[in-house]
Amino acid sequence: MSSIELEKTEEIAKDLGESKPKRKYVKKPKVVIPDVIPVAVPDVVPDVVPAEPKAKRERTEKQKLAFEKCLESKREKTALRKEEKAQQLSLLSEEKLMKAEDKLVKTGIKLQKKALIKLALDDGDGEEEIPDSVIKAVLKKRAAKKQPVAPPAPAPSPPQSPSRRYTFIDN
Repeated sequence: MSSIELEKTEEIAKDLGESKPKRKYVKKPKVVIPDVIPVAVPDVVPDVVPAEPKAKRERTEKQKLAFEKCLESKREKTALRKEEKAQQLSLLSEEKLMKAEDKLVKTGIKLQKKALIKLALDDGDGEEEIPDSVIKAVLKKRAAKKQPVAPPAPAPSPPQSPSRRYTFIDN
């Protein structure tokens, strides 16, 4: 080995060994407040009399009348709002009652039809009273309920490689 090579390695080692000086954080000392000893203050009452609050300016007659008018309109509007709210509640309650009645009527009709169809199917002589379309619909529903349809098997998807795919675009 030549001396030139040795010098180069020494310089490299020196460069690697040097590092930046680290910052040193200095903590600030805490300020300690000594306990304060209460000192007796002599009771000295000054001769100053507190000032009386200023009297408010009286309202004029027009201002008083305007304020009364405002209060009256406020009362009227609140009464109107209460009436409207009561009307809306009564309408809503009526609508709810109508819907409930409709539901009851519909369920009653359904139950009646089922009972008639059951009787017609059991007896066999009352078929003339019930339309054929209704009987066919009921029979179809029963057949659909009796034969549960198996869920179709999902089509197997082709296996994909776990590696990622990249597309390169030339500009």
